[in-house]
Amino acid sequence: MPQTEKQAINVEEESLRLKERSKMSSASGEGFYGGGIFNESAFLKHLAETLEQNQQMLVKMYKTSEKVRKYLLWIHVSNILKTLLIVIPLALSIIYLPQLLKDLFPTLDESVGEKETGGLMQKLNPQEVIKSYEDVFGQ
Repeated sequence: MPQTEKQAINVEEESLRLKERSKMSSASGEGFYGGGIFNESAFLKHLAETLEQNQQMLVKMYKTSEKVRKYLLWIHVSNILKTLLIVIPLALSIIYLPQLLKDLFPTLDESVGEKETGGLMQKLNPQEVIKSYEDVFGQ
């Protein structure tokens, strides 16, 4: 049986079901079953109103979802920037800080008078460092 025939049979069955409901409903004239007869124009009017309401709600939902999407995008961008603000200075300090310290400590050693001992960076024994400072300051 082709699809259109099945659809026609389904429409006819639905129509019969609605007519049976209309017979059971009150004859008050309200809704789609005015006086026990199915009021097709009222039904179509209600259907059109419902579709219009659904369309308006979909538009509102779309606008809201776009706002949420943009908000999440900016959160993602700000998180990346925060991460870069932390990672870049750390990486630069790992690369340049050792050389800067090597350049800085010989200057300090010269001001204290330890140029011949080789600087603080080469000394690994803390007792020798303390002893050399005691010698310089005379304690």
